Amino acid sequence: AITLVHAGRHGVHAAFLYNRVRSNGRTQLKFIQAAVVVVCLSFAAAASADSFSVTNTADSGPGSLRDAITRANATPGDDFVRFTVTGVLKPATPYPTAVGNIAIDSETPPLIHAVPLVEIDASALSVPVFHLTSGSYLRAFAIHGDHGAAVEAGDAAIVGNCFIGTDLTGTAQV
Repeated sequence: AITLVHAGRHGVHAAFLYNRVRSNGRTQLKFIQAAVVVVCLSFAAAASADSFSVTNTADSGPGSLRDAITRANATPGDDFVRFTVTGVLKPATPYPTAVGNIAIDSETPPLIHAVPLVEIDASALSVPVFHLTSGSYLRAFAIHGDHGAAVEAGDAAIVGNCFIGTDLTGTAQV
């Protein structure tokens, strides 16, 4: 039997069990069973990550997204930037490059029908509003008005549940 383990994000791993079967002179793998395994050590690491809150829609200053990213970049290890506010952000310049493993998540409860509650109007910019390095994660934004690419993402950076180039409903181009 051969076991293949896929290392997922946030400590969720999938294990697939295969049997090696020899047929017609060829070796094949036959699927037997799959399981999802949650590694408790990953939760301990996540619990020790630094968390920064975005508490207003200002472009700079305490509680802004720009401030939260800057502070997260200054701390070693995994960081979480979470929103406690909804509304429209209008950055005058691109946000700082997210360095290392930073999750920028605007999902403020309740996220209704996967519709982002934070909108970024990047119409003042001609370059990407976000620069994500490998290991960074951007989630639950509506980003529009950007004449360049909305997000510049490095290898293994993830952009999820975002509406790019539309309004908050995802139905109208902006």
